[in-house]
Amino acid sequence: MKKIIFVNACKTKTDRAGLAKEMYVGQFSEKAYRYATKIEHDKIFFLSTVFHVVEPDQEVSKVNKRFKNMSAIEKREWAKVTVSQIREKGIDVEKDELVFLTPKDYWEGIVSILQKEGKSTENFKTPLIGLTQGKQIGWITDRLKEVEE
Repeated sequence: MKKIIFVNACKTKTDRAGLAKEMYVGQFSEKAYRYATKIEHDKIFFLSTVFHVVEPDQEVSKVNKRFKNMSAIEKREWAKVTVSQIREKGIDVEKDELVFLTPKDYWEGIVSILQKEGKSTENFKTPLIGLTQGKQIGWITDRLKEVEE
């Protein structure tokens, strides 16, 4: 069983194309990625509204598409493509531990698709569930302090 961590790509990006781990410079995404690198993991990916499942060292361009501006149909289509890319990356959605350091928008469609397929999602960890945006930043800041001490 592998431990796969997903961090959301954020609205705050550098002005030019670059590596994903250097592009997504928003307060939460930057801290979540830094935290993910310091805890036990096998792989880390960013979840992007445009590029879907992104490797940290993958070159990406600046885009301005946000989940909150996507229609329900666009979100469902995004989740379908994302599930497909997760599988293409060799991630076993039923056996690997999938940790989503992301808001609910990023994982709820994925969970819905897999459950409709009869797949178990008990191995999905969503530590930010139920937290407001401000509390999510506080949560990740606290976790990061713990691992950087």
